[in-house]
Amino acid sequence: MSSLSWGEGETMTDSIIIQPDDALLVIDVLPTFMPGGGLPVPRGDEVVPVIKRILPAFERKRRIATKERHPSGHIALASSYRDIAPMTMMTHELMFRRVYEVGVEGVLAPHAKFTMRDLRKYLEAVGAFMLWTDHGIAGTDDAELYPDLHEAEFGYVLIKGQDPREHAFSAFRGDTGTPTELADVLHDWGIKRLFFTGLAFDYCVGWTAVFAVDEGFQAVVIEDATRSVDLPAGSDADMRKRFVSNGVQIITSEQLVI
Repeated sequence: MSSLSWGEGETMTDSIIIQPDDALLVIDVLPTFMPGGGLPVPRGDEVVPVIKRILPAFERKRRIATKERHPSGHIALASSYRDIAPMTMMTHELMFRRVYEVGVEGVLAPHAKFTMRDLRKYLEAVGAFMLWTDHGIAGTDDAELYPDLHEAEFGYVLIKGQDPREHAFSAFRGDTGTPTELADVLHDWGIKRLFFTGLAFDYCVGWTAVFAVDEGFQAVVIEDATRSVDLPAGSDADMRKRFVSNGVQIITSEQLVI
């Protein structure tokens, strides 16, 4: 695991000059996570003007955007199950209770794109996971970049979360460890340090930053360019602890020389 190293004489509170081997990641700034969207992040729209102000500090080829996009019937959507409310934590106990109550054939909704065997394997890998409201559904505008951001502003756009059998908080890997191509792309570009913005701080932004360190990058989260869900309560604080233990730094956009 690597930790963030600042330039000579540079401290966390100093101005930060963007280097040629730095890149900006804009994580999941989509209508689905905005007020009125399928899974709104509180005050999520406030990140957009900050991100727009930051973009010019990075060359277009060193800007990466991600889109979380799920097929209907995805394993992490509550609607893929019969009679399970959104924001319920799926556990082995809940799965077995539902099997006892309705039988194996009655647990999943008819449109689920995974099997009970897939569910068991997924729980074995992740332990438990949140069942979210429908969000980022493929084929809808909710799964596209927020209108104030344009794909032409980015050198690379990654779509994650498309496998119906696996959720993907991190842009580097699915929640069971399935890798994306992002690390290879960034290493090929010679990128050393990554700056993170977007939604949400305690989920997709946070886990992408944590796994960036595992992939050999220095990771910096721009705090005022992201917002937290804090669901379940304490998820924001838990992510901050992970940042400390993994060497992820937190700054504000005011520290960037733009």
